[in-house]
Amino acid sequence: MSEATPAKKISNRSISRRKYKLLPAFTAVILVFSVIGLISTISFLVSATKSLIRNDKEKAMFEREIYPVMMFDPINFNSYAQLDEVTLLQMCMWSALINNRGKYSYDEFMLLTVPSSDIDVEAKKLFGENVTLVHQTFYDNDILYQYTPTSSTYSIPMAYQSMQYTPDIQKIQRDGNFVYLTVDYIPPSTLWDTDLAGDRISFTPEKSRIYVLKNVDGEYIITAVCESLEDLGSSQSSYPEESFDEFESSEDEFSESSESQGSEVSDSSDISSESSNESSSETSEE
Repeated sequence: MSEATPAKKISNRSISRRKYKLLPAFTAVILVFSVIGLISTISFLVSATKSLIRNDKEKAMFEREIYPVMMFDPINFNSYAQLDEVTLLQMCMWSALINNRGKYSYDEFMLLTVPSSDIDVEAKKLFGENVTLVHQTFYDNDILYQYTPTSSTYSIPMAYQSMQYTPDIQKIQRDGNFVYLTVDYIPPSTLWDTDLAGDRISFTPEKSRIYVLKNVDGEYIITAVCESLEDLGSSQSSYPEESFDEFESSEDEFSESSESQGSEVSDSSDISSESSNESSSETSEE
């Protein structure tokens, strides 16, 4: 095997020196791209975390908004005018109780005294400025809700019953001033879907409905409840073209929303009553 000539040795040394000269530049380029990638990843994670927190807050806000209506399992409607006057009154009454739990006092008969003006305020928050309630005495499941015209107050008995449903929003869609909430109806927990500590482990919804809300001067009012958007007809906005926020059903999200609602309702999770649209036939006026 022939030995390398001096010229070849010099040429190899030159190539090696050029390689070593390029190595720092190449390393610097790799470091720059690594830093850019790290910054981009951190920025994405921060943005995603903020978006998740914002979505959770919005989800809890809408669940609290629709809860006083959902707890009575209303019929599908395109306008609050399609609800009977007693059902409408009950929804607004329980909205007042939920949002002003510590405000009201008990009389000597342990009945909660609630001004009808507070219920009127909640009616406008739920359904808009045009709603008008017909204040009256009524029965619900043989429980008397007494209205006193002279003082414009209701005497509400402390009837603790298990709430029928809890809302779990799965999807939020927007179209202009309208918001479309796809809501799962979560039934009350039973012995079979709780662990030994009493914590709920199963969240199977019984059904799903779409709640349509409209933004009016920065506040949301409920305009419709339906099984599908095709049921709305021409009275509502057109079908939303894009879905903005979707939520996967999970135990953590349900727990967070339940805690948010529970702090406003009462120390007991049983401050709710069942109602049906047939209750208007049992209404008696004082």
